[in-house]
Amino acid sequence: MPVTEYEALVTEQRNPRSRGLDKMDTMQLLQIINNEDKAVPYAVADVIPQIAQAVDIIVDRLKKGGRVLYVGAGTSGRLGILDAAECRPTFGVDPGLISAIIAGGQDAVFQAVEECEDDEDLGSSDVSARVMPNHVVVGISASGVTPYVRGALRTARSLDAATIAIICTEVEDLDFGVDVLIPIITGPEVLTGSTRMKAGTAQKLVLNMISTASMVRLGKVYDNLMVDLNVTNRKLRNRAIRIISMATGLNLDESAQLFEESGENVKVALVMSLAGTTQELALIALEQTGGYVRQAIEVAKTRSA
Repeated sequence: MPVTEYEALVTEQRNPRSRGLDKMDTMQLLQIINNEDKAVPYAVADVIPQIAQAVDIIVDRLKKGGRVLYVGAGTSGRLGILDAAECRPTFGVDPGLISAIIAGGQDAVFQAVEECEDDEDLGSSDVSARVMPNHVVVGISASGVTPYVRGALRTARSLDAATIAIICTEVEDLDFGVDVLIPIITGPEVLTGSTRMKAGTAQKLVLNMISTASMVRLGKVYDNLMVDLNVTNRKLRNRAIRIISMATGLNLDESAQLFEESGENVKVALVMSLAGTTQELALIALEQTGGYVRQAIEVAKTRSA
């Protein structure tokens, strides 16, 4: 992309509110950063309709056996990896259901491998090795022009995968051709061009929204409680017991006993308690309802009546 075209990107423009940054004392520096950060949630609010479209597509594809792949370079790629990595312990999803790749591979997670983001063919080949028609590819690019991400999205479209792009710049003259474009306009950065700041924060917020809302829609949540968490350590075991207690009104000792009786499965424990049924019937009800706890409780009540 010619230098003159990069100058047109809002993510590359100079922020008039942070001029003289190198002359500010620490308090002034922090205040200007904080003031700029305050605008990020409002920029995200402007694109909630597009985020909703993305969630609906993801839920539909996952229900049909598909997978989600985040694709990015630099900060954007690392944010995709972070969100994907946190889905398994939080929602108990299978490995690979939500995954991520970054330009430059694993080495790029910990150090800059910035030349790889200019390789459109690399993005194409990385995606073609992982994607099938029922998958969803989410391209993350603050500038919206990252060749690696654009190559990945182009190839995903050719494979009939659903495509979503998360960018932080204006959409004029950017030919994406994706199913959903999410343009979060966060404006020039405090430190010119450092898109790990406002743009990165906005991308993290949107990824949180996409993955969390998708998992809620897929029955991984009861009320506002995570009930499909993967219990792999003491902290998560204690969390599971507290979740049972909050949902059922049982005390912690009673909840711990119920957790054991359920086979250490929070969903089963909730259906057992709230429907007044056995572990066996709770398991059957959850299977019949696709793992949705609220529906399973009603099914189990009917069967137990």
